[in-house]
Amino acid sequence: MACNQENNLVPPSAPLQEEKLVRHMSSKGHGRMSELLRPHHALGNDWTALAGQLGLTFEEITNLKEERDPVQVMFNKHEFLDLTISRLKSCLRAIDRLDAVKDLEKFEEETLYPSEYRKRQAERALSKESHANSTALPDDEKYDAFICYARENIEFAKKILKELEAPPYHLRLCIDYRDILPGGADLSTLAHVIEERCRKVVVVLSEHFNNDETADFQAKIALSLSPGCRDKRLIPIKYEPVKIPTIYRFITHIDYTNENAREYMWPKLARALGYTPR
Repeated sequence: MACNQENNLVPPSAPLQEEKLVRHMSSKGHGRMSELLRPHHALGNDWTALAGQLGLTFEEITNLKEERDPVQVMFNKHEFLDLTISRLKSCLRAIDRLDAVKDLEKFEEETLYPSEYRKRQAERALSKESHANSTALPDDEKYDAFICYARENIEFAKKILKELEAPPYHLRLCIDYRDILPGGADLSTLAHVIEERCRKVVVVLSEHFNNDETADFQAKIALSLSPGCRDKRLIPIKYEPVKIPTIYRFITHIDYTNENAREYMWPKLARALGYTPR
């Protein structure tokens, strides 16, 4: 039998007639519930028992068993978007999982009430929009290119800086470790810098690049900003003998592995980035 909503008293400090929701709980809290309700847990009464208490059918529970994290998939079901933490605790007590209730209460304390959560989200959206507007730069303050590379190829990335920022090119390049402010080197910040402040993206292709998720993410941002490569925003450099990923094969690349062509590489790359010989 499915458990009922608890008629808990709402603390005086809480917004009137509001209860905290499971979906507003921290990711750490969600992860802890998944961990505690795994089938192999020594105490038994796992997530399937909880699902029954929440009212899911036998067929729905069977389908959830195919999921990698059935607890999170269950919590994200449309009918549970308004599932309150108090009801979840009631269901956990019904299946004799007081250990999970005890852990859940720790995360409940730090969870915001719905009205507070909406206010916090609105403030974050406003702050993000304000940041984007404040960092918009005129053309003469933009970078000519962003250098996208795997960590193992950092010395070659430094060589690109050395060659192209020096005479006669004097190009203005952006590289993460030097030009991204401390605390801002997350993926959303890098995406903003690439989109708003860099005219081109130089991609250093190598075996390491193919296994570097961050570098791949940066390059795909440039591809998304240049559908069909109409404005030639992305410039690949084949740094090592490597199979070029399919999405880059239709873009003309510079082949650094060809020693005979290396002497022409820097002026060609500089022109591709906007340098005009005087």
